[in-house]
Amino acid sequence: MRRPLSGAVIAALLILFVVSGLMAGALTRLVITSPSIILVGRGAPSPTPRTSVASPTATQAPSQVTGQFILNISVTPKSAAPGQTMQVVVVATRDDGQTPVAGLLCSLQADSHFGPPLLTQWPSPVTTDATGRAAWTLTVPNSAPGTYTIGDYAKGIGWSYRGYIAVIIT
Repeated sequence: MRRPLSGAVIAALLILFVVSGLMAGALTRLVITSPSIILVGRGAPSPTPRTSVASPTATQAPSQVTGQFILNISVTPKSAAPGQTMQVVVVATRDDGQTPVAGLLCSLQADSHFGPPLLTQWPSPVTTDATGRAAWTLTVPNSAPGTYTIGDYAKGIGWSYRGYIAVIIT
């Protein structure tokens, strides 16, 4: 016949469960708030690899913006044929998602972690205006139909943010 577990063993198991739950929560928060792996946008990146020239903006100097911010990237249209244009807009806001961040130098660049990049040569960085907006017009390259990515990046003082969005070449 088995002996029931003592109160000390039960307490130790409960403490172990509590600590593991707290650690899981802390790890989840770390993953979610890490600027190097934040995902913005949705899409199904193509598994086909594509060579890209490294972005010259990867080492851009930080803007004189302090504090945390987020970037929201959008593309219109999200699907286009080679030779057509796409309007890419990045809006920088504080963590509340409402307060615009002006004067932030934003760049578009390769983000091959989530699929092949749309371009091999990226446009120059753009500084956000008073509404937190930076915009580019891109011409869709003559590439095979599929899903490609556009990465966005900005670096302030003590904080940076990187994201991506998927686009489709038809």
